[in-house]
Amino acid sequence: MDSEQTSGLVSESFDPHLRGSQSFAQQASSVHMWSMTAVDLGCGWGAMLKFLRDSGHQGKLCGLTLAKEQLAYAQQELNLDVKLKNFVTDSFDNRSYDRIFSIGALEHVRPQELYGLYRKIYEALTPGGIAVHQFFSFNKEPYPVSALALQIFFPGSMLVLHHKHLEAANRAGFKITHDSLDDYKPTIRAWYERLAANQHKALKLVSLETYNSYLTFFPIAWLFFQHQEATLHRVSWRNSYQVSTTAAVWG
Repeated sequence: MDSEQTSGLVSESFDPHLRGSQSFAQQASSVHMWSMTAVDLGCGWGAMLKFLRDSGHQGKLCGLTLAKEQLAYAQQELNLDVKLKNFVTDSFDNRSYDRIFSIGALEHVRPQELYGLYRKIYEALTPGGIAVHQFFSFNKEPYPVSALALQIFFPGSMLVLHHKHLEAANRAGFKITHDSLDDYKPTIRAWYERLAANQHKALKLVSLETYNSYLTFFPIAWLFFQHQEATLHRVSWRNSYQVSTTAAVWG
């Protein structure tokens, strides 16, 4: 897929993603935040970073991604500071971030990697710094049978029971300040309907087999959440260093 095709596909997919991103940003970008240093772990196509910048953020913003196509798009089309790095295994360039956040990235962190990642995030924050993460986690079963079908589309990804996230973050030193639930089904439905309505455009970019696989994936994913196997959480954690007068932001 060339850069022009990538650009078109990304612009087509911004809206449903940004519905969640705008709400996320409103929670994450209240007073005093605009001059702070922030990093987006697993920034994807840069939608959240672009939203923050376009909303007036003046502090340093950067993102990390594993995809070369996303890196090229974010740098060349959006003029964003994005690096090709694995946020789980690689060290952070900056160890004094005011805010560290992610949207839909922690689903790809294996259970045995959780504590190490949370500790690394904790140590990379400034005193009173806040980490905000939006992610799916299992509700009751460690790995429900219905989740096996998702391996067809995301091999190697593994959700974790929610209390395991909380335990790992607490062990790393974090204090939880916010944990809310949201419904991901409307987003999945919007993606499905947009894909179905743009079949002709999609088949110019990918094979019929790939197109059909995603038409299959979205209903499976919708049922996964409908059956309450997993829940979308938005969680804020604050490190336990001395908190400044502005540290209540994002928490």
